[in-house]
Amino acid sequence: MTKMLAAVYEGPNTVGVKEVEVPRPAPGEALIRVAYAGICGSDMLIYRGGHPRVKPPLIMGHEFAGTIVDVNTTGTDLKPGDQVVVEPLLSCGRCEACRTGNYHVCQTLGLLGIDRDGGFAEYVTAAVDKIYKVPATLSPDVAALVEPVAVAVHAVRRSNVKVGDRVVVLGAGPIGQLVTQVLLAAGAGQVLVSELGEGRRKRVAELGVTTIDPAVCDPVVEVKKATGGTGADVVFEVVGAAPTTAQVVAMAKVRGEVVFVGIGARPLPLDLQNVSFKEQNLVGTRVYSFRDYEIALGLLATGKIRPELVVTHRLPLTEVQYGFDLMAEGDAALKILLKP
Repeated sequence: MTKMLAAVYEGPNTVGVKEVEVPRPAPGEALIRVAYAGICGSDMLIYRGGHPRVKPPLIMGHEFAGTIVDVNTTGTDLKPGDQVVVEPLLSCGRCEACRTGNYHVCQTLGLLGIDRDGGFAEYVTAAVDKIYKVPATLSPDVAALVEPVAVAVHAVRRSNVKVGDRVVVLGAGPIGQLVTQVLLAAGAGQVLVSELGEGRRKRVAELGVTTIDPAVCDPVVEVKKATGGTGADVVFEVVGAAPTTAQVVAMAKVRGEVVFVGIGARPLPLDLQNVSFKEQNLVGTRVYSFRDYEIALGLLATGKIRPELVVTHRLPLTEVQYGFDLMAEGDAALKILLKP
């Protein structure tokens, strides 16, 4: 076994499936045969040539599940045949963030599939301390959702959402859908989701939440109506765009909270005067920690997350270009899983 198929990013809007060397696990690493890998919004950014850290050629993919093939270390209970998922974070272990237990905001944080080869391939290597065994009840395609579910879990756990709270989610893409599901699992009361895409609104509406079409009405007005003029306890901004960021302060109540999950490419407008006048809390979020990963695994294993509302396509790795084309269409696809 010396060669494998991999989807290799070679430059803006260019990804090709080719034969490459199977990676060898370094000391402290394991070799994993990939079962499914998800295309993420970050992968779309790379594909379009917009990610500043990426240097082609690169095997993308940081959301994946698979099976242990080889383990190059002792002192671990991981063994060949184990079904696993991987936390793809690459942290230095030396900066202040890492040394205080906050490795997920390492000063030089990297990810598999961005800063080194990832899971759009038949095989991938990863550090054993970032590998999690998957419960037997969890199928590999569902297990591949652990990473984006962990993003949603981290966002909700960073917030002050309490049982019965009135919450707004701006954006119903894959992460917006998952944030909504995690909020419901956490006991949020009234949940409103604002989303332009009709297909995405229909999917998230199956959870029993109220949806808002910002193309036909003012989301701020609708939130005020739904909350008796008070505003939401917590607003989750999951789009990372100027129009949605401009709405969050007006949507949140006095002493309410805004949680920023979406990351914009440029500085975004924010009404800081009203943040101060209303004494609101602004919360930033970035990826996840090991505890978020454990919770995400548990939510998926116990059926508290509905993957069928998020996964829209399962494609062979050889159709990766078609997958990126679908993602570019916006409303047609949410989470696309590639099967090497």
